[in-house]
Amino acid sequence: ARPPQGSLDLSGIPSLSVTLFNHESTLLLPPTRARDIDADEFARRVAAVRPCGGTRLCAGLEAGIATLAGARG
Repeated sequence: ARPPQGSLDLSGIPSLSVTLFNHESTLLLPPTRARDIDADEFARRVAAVRPCGGTRLCAGLEAGIATLAGARG
C-alpha cells in the first residue's frame, strides 16, 4: 500500500542526508540511517524551508559532496 500523499516513505532507502543551498549551504539533515529519522520532525523541518538568496549550485553540490565524504570516514 502506498503512504498517504505528503507522508514520508523511506522504504528502500538505507540513509538520507539533506543539504540546503542558496548563497550559502546549510546541513538540514546529516547522513542518517532512514530507520533513525523521526518522520514528523523531518517533515516539520522541510516545511520550514523558505527560498531566499541567490542560488549557487556549485557551492551546494560541493557541500553535499563534502557531507558524503565525511560520512564515509
